[in-house]
Amino acid sequence: MTYLILNIIYSGANVPYGVLNSLITQDPYERSLLNIFRMLMAIFGAVLVSTMTVPIVNSFGGGKQGWMMTFTIYGAIAAVLLLITFRTTKERVKPAVVQNTVPLSSSLKALFRNKYWALLVVFMILSFIMTSVNTAVNIYYAQYILGNAEIA
Repeated sequence: MTYLILNIIYSGANVPYGVLNSLITQDPYERSLLNIFRMLMAIFGAVLVSTMTVPIVNSFGGGKQGWMMTFTIYGAIAAVLLLITFRTTKERVKPAVVQNTVPLSSSLKALFRNKYWALLVVFMILSFIMTSVNTAVNIYYAQYILGNAEIA
């Protein structure tokens, strides 16, 4: 459940962050370069976190305290990096002015009647559950079956 809630919060930050490229430049080549750099850094960050987490946890003594300290550090680093991105990124493309606005209630009704959106939501919830179960099983297996949590 915590993983699902965190992914909702993550989506709240990542969706505007992903759309930001279209507000920085209208040049398709520059947009593709920005997206490539963003995705490469995301992969680099994921690899770094996956290889460093268990050693950092162990350096804090392991157990609940080690995990709490490790993810407190990760949270602080993430907050600083997001604030740097927020403060240093400038929107250079002016969005088109939209004259017709649709009331929120009408938008929500249309959204919940869209069967493809509902299927996507169910799929994403199942995907998040499977990802969290897979991660937990990997750590459990490495620690208790293989006897070495650092290989997770």
